Amino acid sequence: MSAAQIRITTHDTPPADLPAGTVVVDCTNPSLDLHGHRREIDDRATAGQTRIDVLAHGPAADVAQAVARLTADLTALDHYVTHHRHIPQEG
Repeated sequence: MSAAQIRITTHDTPPADLPAGTVVVDCTNPSLDLHGHRREIDDRATAGQTRIDVLAHGPAADVAQAVARLTADLTALDHYVTHHRHIPQEG
């Protein structure tokens, strides 16, 4: 299996126009299951999906922690996090 390219975007609140198939990590959820999200991303990569979009949203500190954990996990699985950008709150 070749390494999947993971593109992580962070946002204060989820935008209304998410691309289809985006993995949404809701960091406002107190029972956030990062293991489940990592497994979903890994399953997609194992199935041959070469680019996977991930959106993490919520409070900045929680998002930063979730992104750091996901990035470490995905790197350990030989997936490549190609891009990480933050979209600031609109308004």
